[in-house]
Amino acid sequence: MDFFSKIGNKITDTTELSKLKNQITAEENLIKEKYTEIGKKFYEENPDLDNANYNDLFKAINESKAKIEQYNNQIILIKGTYNCPTCGTEVSIAAGFCVSCGTKLEPPKGNICPTCGVKIEKGATFCASCGTRLVEEVVEEGNKCPSCGAKVDPSALFCTSCGTKMAVVKRCNACGTQVPDDAVFCENCGAKL
Repeated sequence: MDFFSKIGNKITDTTELSKLKNQITAEENLIKEKYTEIGKKFYEENPDLDNANYNDLFKAINESKAKIEQYNNQIILIKGTYNCPTCGTEVSIAAGFCVSCGTKLEPPKGNICPTCGVKIEKGATFCASCGTRLVEEVVEEGNKCPSCGAKVDPSALFCTSCGTKMAVVKRCNACGTQVPDDAVFCENCGAKL
Protein backbone atom coordinates (compact mmCIF):
# COMPACT_ATOMS: atom_id res chain seq x y z
CA MET A 1 0.00 0.00 0.00
CA ASP A 2 1.32 3.38 -0.84
CA PHE A 3 1.56 6.36 1.48
CA PHE A 4 -1.57 8.19 0.24
CA SER A 5 -3.74 5.08 0.50
CA LYS A 6 -2.73 4.66 4.13
CA ILE A 7 -3.61 8.30 4.87
CA GLY A 8 -6.95 7.91 3.05
CA ASN A 9 -7.77 4.80 5.11
CA LYS A 10 -6.83 6.61 8.34
CA ILE A 11 -9.11 9.54 7.46
CA THR A 12 -12.00 7.18 6.63
CA ASP A 13 -11.47 5.28 9.89
CA THR A 14 -11.28 8.51 11.90
CA THR A 15 -14.49 9.78 10.28
CA GLU A 16 -16.30 6.50 11.02
CA LEU A 17 -15.06 6.49 14.62
CA SER A 18 -16.22 10.06 15.07
CA LYS A 19 -19.68 9.24 13.68
CA LEU A 20 -19.99 6.21 15.96
CA LYS A 21 -18.88 8.20 19.01
CA ASN A 22 -21.44 10.90 18.21
CA GLN A 23 -24.17 8.26 17.89
CA ILE A 24 -23.15 6.76 21.25
CA THR A 25 -23.27 10.23 22.86
CA ALA A 26 -26.72 10.87 21.37
CA GLU A 27 -28.04 7.57 22.78
CA GLU A 28 -26.47 8.28 26.19
CA ASN A 29 -28.15 11.70 26.22
CA LEU A 30 -31.47 10.06 25.34
CA ILE A 31 -31.04 7.64 28.26
CA LYS A 32 -30.25 10.56 30.63
CA GLU A 33 -33.35 12.40 29.36
CA LYS A 34 -35.53 9.32 30.01
CA TYR A 35 -34.01 8.83 33.47
CA THR A 36 -34.88 12.46 34.20
CA GLU A 37 -38.46 11.94 32.99
CA ILE A 38 -38.81 8.82 35.18
CA GLY A 39 -37.43 10.67 38.20
CA LYS A 40 -39.69 13.67 37.64
CA LYS A 41 -42.78 11.46 37.32
CA PHE A 42 -41.82 9.54 40.46
CA TYR A 43 -41.26 12.78 42.37
CA GLU A 44 -44.57 14.29 41.22
CA GLU A 45 -46.53 11.10 41.96
CA ASN A 46 -44.98 10.68 45.42
CA PRO A 47 -44.57 14.15 46.98
CA ASP A 48 -45.06 12.87 50.54
CA LEU A 49 -42.92 9.77 50.22
CA ASP A 50 -41.11 8.88 53.44
CA ASN A 51 -38.29 6.65 52.26
CA ALA A 52 -34.70 6.98 53.45
CA ASN A 53 -33.43 6.30 49.91
CA TYR A 54 -35.20 9.37 48.52
CA ASN A 55 -35.61 11.85 51.42
CA ASP A 56 -32.37 13.73 50.73
CA LEU A 57 -33.14 13.96 47.02
CA PHE A 58 -36.70 15.19 47.61
CA LYS A 59 -35.42 17.72 50.17
CA ALA A 60 -32.83 19.03 47.69
CA ILE A 61 -35.49 19.42 44.97
CA ASN A 62 -37.85 21.25 47.34
CA GLU A 63 -35.08 23.59 48.50
CA SER A 64 -34.14 24.36 44.89
CA LYS A 65 -37.78 25.07 44.03
CA ALA A 66 -37.99 27.50 46.98
CA LYS A 67 -34.80 29.25 45.82
CA ILE A 68 -36.15 29.52 42.27
CA GLU A 69 -39.32 31.14 43.63
CA GLN A 70 -37.20 33.64 45.63
CA TYR A 71 -35.11 34.46 42.55
CA ASN A 72 -38.26 34.94 40.44
CA ASN A 73 -39.65 37.31 43.09
CA GLN A 74 -36.40 39.30 43.02
CA ILE A 75 -36.64 39.51 39.21
CA ILE A 76 -40.23 40.75 39.51
CA LEU A 77 -39.20 43.47 41.98
CA ILE A 78 -36.26 44.56 39.82
CA LYS A 79 -38.25 44.64 36.56
CA GLY A 80 -41.51 45.82 38.13
CA THR A 81 -43.34 43.37 35.87
CA TYR A 82 -44.31 39.72 35.67
CA ASN A 83 -46.11 37.53 33.16
CA CYS A 84 -49.89 37.18 33.22
CA PRO A 85 -50.68 33.63 34.41
CA THR A 86 -53.36 33.26 31.70
CA CYS A 87 -51.84 34.66 28.50
CA GLY A 88 -48.17 35.27 29.38
CA THR A 89 -48.20 39.01 28.56
CA GLU A 90 -45.75 41.05 30.63
CA VAL A 91 -47.77 43.23 33.03
CA SER A 92 -46.91 45.75 35.73
CA ILE A 93 -46.95 44.37 39.28
CA ALA A 94 -49.25 47.27 40.09
CA ALA A 95 -51.87 46.18 37.53
CA GLY A 96 -55.15 44.77 38.78
CA PHE A 97 -56.00 43.25 35.39
CA CYS A 98 -54.04 42.05 32.37
CA VAL A 99 -54.05 44.63 29.56
CA SER A 100 -54.20 41.89 26.89
CA CYS A 101 -56.68 39.28 28.14
CA GLY A 102 -58.42 41.07 31.04
CA THR A 103 -57.61 38.42 33.66
CA LYS A 104 -57.94 39.71 37.22
CA LEU A 105 -54.46 39.71 38.74
CA GLU A 106 -53.53 39.19 42.37
CA PRO A 107 -52.70 42.59 43.84
CA PRO A 108 -49.14 42.89 45.13
CA LYS A 109 -48.65 43.04 48.88
CA GLY A 110 -47.86 46.47 50.38
CA ASN A 111 -47.57 49.86 48.71
CA ILE A 112 -45.92 49.56 45.32
CA CYS A 113 -45.11 52.24 42.73
CA PRO A 114 -47.38 51.79 39.68
CA THR A 115 -44.52 52.71 37.33
CA CYS A 116 -41.48 50.81 38.59
CA GLY A 117 -42.96 48.35 41.10
CA VAL A 118 -40.65 49.33 43.96
CA LYS A 119 -42.12 49.32 47.47
CA ILE A 120 -42.91 52.86 48.61
CA GLU A 121 -43.28 54.43 52.01
CA LYS A 122 -46.79 55.09 53.25
CA GLY A 123 -47.86 58.69 52.60
CA ALA A 124 -45.13 59.36 50.00
CA THR A 125 -46.01 61.82 47.24
CA PHE A 126 -43.30 60.61 44.84
CA CYS A 127 -41.61 57.24 44.29
CA ALA A 128 -38.06 57.39 45.67
CA SER A 129 -36.83 55.07 42.92
CA CYS A 130 -38.28 56.49 39.68
CA GLY A 131 -39.83 59.81 40.76
CA THR A 132 -43.38 58.97 39.70
CA ARG A 133 -45.95 61.26 41.30
CA LEU A 134 -48.06 59.01 43.53
CA VAL A 135 -51.01 61.32 44.15
CA GLU A 136 -53.90 61.35 41.68
CA GLU A 137 -53.17 63.32 38.55
CA VAL A 138 -55.38 64.89 35.92
CA VAL A 139 -56.06 62.34 33.19
CA GLU A 140 -56.83 63.17 29.57
CA GLU A 141 -60.40 62.11 28.73
CA GLY A 142 -59.14 59.72 25.98
CA ASN A 143 -56.81 57.94 28.43
CA LYS A 144 -59.47 57.46 31.10
CA CYS A 145 -61.43 54.26 31.83
CA PRO A 146 -65.13 54.90 31.22
CA SER A 147 -66.08 52.64 34.16
CA CYS A 148 -63.72 53.60 36.99
CA GLY A 149 -62.00 56.76 35.71
CA ALA A 150 -58.48 55.35 36.14
CA LYS A 151 -55.65 56.43 33.85
CA VAL A 152 -55.24 53.86 31.07
CA ASP A 153 -52.39 53.42 28.60
CA PRO A 154 -53.78 54.43 25.18
CA SER A 155 -52.67 51.08 23.69
CA ALA A 156 -54.25 48.95 26.47
CA LEU A 157 -57.11 46.63 25.55
CA PHE A 158 -58.34 46.45 29.17
CA CYS A 159 -58.29 48.81 32.16
CA THR A 160 -55.61 47.65 34.62
CA SER A 161 -57.67 48.87 37.59
CA CYS A 162 -61.13 47.42 36.97
CA GLY A 163 -60.75 45.12 33.95
CA THR A 164 -63.19 46.97 31.67
CA LYS A 165 -62.57 46.33 27.96
CA MET A 166 -61.38 49.57 26.42
CA ALA A 167 -62.77 50.93 23.17
CA VAL A 168 -60.22 50.93 20.40
CA VAL A 169 -59.36 54.55 19.65
CA LYS A 170 -58.04 55.37 16.21
CA ARG A 171 -55.00 57.65 16.35
CA CYS A 172 -52.79 59.26 13.75
CA ASN A 173 -49.49 57.39 13.38
CA ALA A 174 -47.66 60.64 12.64
CA CYS A 175 -48.79 62.91 15.50
CA GLY A 176 -50.84 60.68 17.85
CA THR A 177 -54.01 62.77 17.65
CA GLN A 178 -57.28 60.88 18.13
CA VAL A 179 -59.20 60.79 14.83
CA PRO A 180 -62.71 59.63 13.84
CA ASP A 181 -62.94 55.98 12.77
CA ASP A 182 -63.91 56.90 9.20
CA ALA A 183 -61.16 59.52 8.74
CA VAL A 184 -58.72 59.01 5.87
CA PHE A 185 -56.45 61.93 6.81
CA CYS A 186 -55.47 63.39 10.19
CA GLU A 187 -57.36 66.60 11.00
CA ASN A 188 -54.37 67.86 13.00
CA CYS A 189 -51.32 67.22 10.79
CA GLY A 190 -52.86 66.12 7.47
CA ALA A 191 -51.04 62.76 7.39
CA LYS A 192 -52.71 59.92 5.47
CA LEU A 193 -54.11 57.38 7.92
